[in-house]
Amino acid sequence: MKLEEMSSCQRDALGLTKNSMHKTRIKQSVRTAVASARIQRLAQPIVKKSNPCYENRYMEAPIRKVNLAALQTVATPRLVELSKAKALPPNSFPDRRAEWSVSQAAKKTVASPRLLELARCPTRASTNFVQFNPEAFTVTEAAKKARCTDRLNKLAEPILR
Repeated sequence: MKLEEMSSCQRDALGLTKNSMHKTRIKQSVRTAVASARIQRLAQPIVKKSNPCYENRYMEAPIRKVNLAALQTVATPRLVELSKAKALPPNSFPDRRAEWSVSQAAKKTVASPRLLELARCPTRASTNFVQFNPEAFTVTEAAKKARCTDRLNKLAEPILR
């Protein structure tokens, strides 16, 4: 980007002025340099598979190859002991099922008048009867003529990092 095309904010952020720009001398050897085959090979992007599964395989095939040593490993007695689920303490009861039947007493219960009153939705008066101000959402002339200060403009600019 040329310095003339930069805004004053961008020049200030980079600490540049029109007089501070000068031409850099580039040596002839640098201009005529050619990259080696290794550098060109390293510059190529690495193409990775987006799909972690192997193509043309049956569904039960593992997604990744499992090491042969891992397949032949036998768990130690300590590891088998640690893999067992914890037992319930002697004085505790197991968790109650998520579903259970509703008792007959609950099925025969009748709500009290107070409970029915609390269950009703609140009714609100229509806007025709309430004092409605139609000018509540109009913009004043002073607000229409307001101008933003330089300080506010400066604070509104994004921080360049």
